[in-house]
Amino acid sequence: MDKACAQGTDPYLSLLEYRNTPVDGLKSPTQLLRSRRLRSILPVTEKQLLPELACRSTVHCRRELCQRRKKQYYDRTAKTLPALPVGATVRYQLPAETWKPATVTETIGTQRSYNICTDEGHTVRGNRRHLLQTPEGGFIFHFGSYFDIGLFKYLLFTIIIGLYAVIICANVLLIVVICMNRSLHEPMYLFLCSLFVNELFGSTVLFPFLLVQILSDIHIISAPFCFLQIYCVFAYATIQFINLSIMSYDRYLAICYPLQYNTRMTSNKVAMLIALTWLFPFMEVAVTISLSSSLQLCGNIINKVYCDNYSVVKLACFDTTVNNIQGLFITCLVVFCPLIVILYTYMRILKVCYSGSKQTRQKALSTCTPHLASLINFFFGSFFEVVQSRFNMSSVPMMLRIILSLYFLTCQPIFNPLMFGLQMSKIRSLCKSLIFGKM
Repeated sequence: MDKACAQGTDPYLSLLEYRNTPVDGLKSPTQLLRSRRLRSILPVTEKQLLPELACRSTVHCRRELCQRRKKQYYDRTAKTLPALPVGATVRYQLPAETWKPATVTETIGTQRSYNICTDEGHTVRGNRRHLLQTPEGGFIFHFGSYFDIGLFKYLLFTIIIGLYAVIICANVLLIVVICMNRSLHEPMYLFLCSLFVNELFGSTVLFPFLLVQILSDIHIISAPFCFLQIYCVFAYATIQFINLSIMSYDRYLAICYPLQYNTRMTSNKVAMLIALTWLFPFMEVAVTISLSSSLQLCGNIINKVYCDNYSVVKLACFDTTVNNIQGLFITCLVVFCPLIVILYTYMRILKVCYSGSKQTRQKALSTCTPHLASLINFFFGSFFEVVQSRFNMSSVPMMLRIILSLYFLTCQPIFNPLMFGLQMSKIRSLCKSLIFGKM
């Protein structure tokens, strides 16, 4: 009707066609009411205009079937919201108004409806779906990307805990090998050790949390733990970017200035670079979290499987320009500054390789290949995560979105130890002797 009025056509013709249109696989409203079609401007045969009595029982059966099918599709992603205790602080919204604070005073029926008392002293009845918990009452976030997979959750739990065990064993093995062998106490291997420690840190932030959520029926997290997870995930990503850029700088010095390498990359400089790799991210991410945690939120649904800063910022009641500008600035600082260092160092390395001997090219290839592979893998995983956070990805299938959001947190911790452990001959031989004994 609105479309007909906007186009200037006869709205009664639109109403006539609406009454002649079958609904949900049933007959049209006119056929159900008058047992025949109405003549309209659309050409139909005379046979279609003959009266035809609709069987009442058939209509009821088909309608119930359609309703059950709709319920089945809706229940695939629908979640039962946790009950609100009496006295909980919530926010409600009246039509064309902002979210306002209120307090739950009474539970009605089956804990889906509540009486709430507003700040003005009025009593309002609201459905659980339209009542949001606020920080004053202990704010809780709900994850909207989890869905019921039945008994397959135990299979998924087994796969994830197995992957986590492999990550722990692989990274700990390489850390032990580097620390125990004095021949590996060189800048390149110390930076690798820092990288493996960060992989343990990042995987521990995510995997235990995922295991708990998979087995849980209600996927929630308190606000303090959510911000703690955001802090740790951001710190992990920042440490990873800085560590990879420092490793590229180290390879640049080793290949382009081999005779001056020991004087340029001293033990004090190595210690300073490793300290910078770890201290700067924790201080920088603290600023981001302090801005996000101070926001007043008017929603608590995070459409991911773990906490993400921008997903929380989008739930804010008011303008978030400061958060967006700060987030873009930090993203450029953390991503593009290391990227500039990496591009510059590899351009110089390629220049030396093209002008150098075959032995120089082979040495550069053997040391730079695992670093380049790790770099590309992590940059692509981070790119997917940034795009998914900043843009509307509702047209992408839910399962693909979940895989892309978890890629840089799950694949990188297993990719790095396998790549560096298999490609670097020194580490590979020492790992074999440690595991299988000296031959």
